[in-house]
Amino acid sequence: MRKLLIKVMIIILIILVLIGGKKVYEQEAREKHYISLIGLSIPESSITIEFSDSHGGFHGDGIYYEVIQLDKDAISSFTENALNTGSWGRLPMDKDLRKFIHGEHTNNYSYGGYGEMMPEDIVYGLYYFKDRYRTGEYIFDRSSQNFNFALFDINKGRLYILKYDS
Repeated sequence: MRKLLIKVMIIILIILVLIGGKKVYEQEAREKHYISLIGLSIPESSITIEFSDSHGGFHGDGIYYEVIQLDKDAISSFTENALNTGSWGRLPMDKDLRKFIHGEHTNNYSYGGYGEMMPEDIVYGLYYFKDRYRTGEYIFDRSSQNFNFALFDINKGRLYILKYDS
């Protein structure tokens, strides 16, 4: 009877170690995912409220879009961490980046932009832009685009992430 009890305890211990190891692995994978997208990790308490990813086609082209709600307690630390990376800036964006993301429409022409799903009405927030295009061509003169872009609405605690590959 005692040997059986020891075997059961060993099996339970192995299961607990495996479950704990899986959780650690998933957390590390999550951190690496967001660091590659926006240059920093997001708080564990954050919740994805919208997600789409059309990658997987020819040469991996597609659009990854995610909206994440941060917990109220995590907003200030996320803002501080983002600004400390040196890759995030305070809104407003410069004119060319705004045109590139949101588009521009005048009487003479219309430029659609690459991130029309991104909100334009954020007043108090941060933005992130990483150009993954390999040549030095001017951003508007390229035949394709590869970039990561994010907006963080500090008032709402809402993070918008866009990864665009064409």
